[in-house]
Amino acid sequence: MTPEERKMNPADGISRYCRRLAGIYKSEESIGELPINMNGFRLFDTLHRNSKPLCLAYKAAQLTAPDKADDFLFALRRATVLECRPTTHFEEILRIIRNTGIDENIFTHHYNDGNAEQALNSDLKFTLKMNIHSLPSYLIQSNGKAALFQSFKYNDFKTAIQQITGNPLK
Repeated sequence: MTPEERKMNPADGISRYCRRLAGIYKSEESIGELPINMNGFRLFDTLHRNSKPLCLAYKAAQLTAPDKADDFLFALRRATVLECRPTTHFEEILRIIRNTGIDENIFTHHYNDGNAEQALNSDLKFTLKMNIHSLPSYLIQSNGKAALFQSFKYNDFKTAIQQITGNPLK
């Protein structure tokens, strides 16, 4: 195979992208102060080229069991980043759903019937309306007031909470 043919091979491009993404996750290990395993990272492949299944899965989990959706998201992230499982594959998503205790049949219904996609599109419209173009972004709301900011810094959180509530934090 010539270098030009190799450049055009989608599997090679996806493999390079997975290695690059793994490097980004690994380099941000210190932010979460947790060890990140990137050996064998394989989130994407030629049949699973984007993270939309993950977004749809979270929305379907929210629709199915709002009280368990955050547990599902935590388990999904863990499976993706720490365990390097191919979580863009529906079978992997279902395995996590089962382990989280979410009803698989109801989840699958929401995932496939357009409800999760509609909820996801609503979220995307909201981010555009709020002019959010990068992550992390935080929206804090209370008593009809809101603050949007993009920072991990404690003082930024503190200032936003003070502005919204009118109460000084110590």
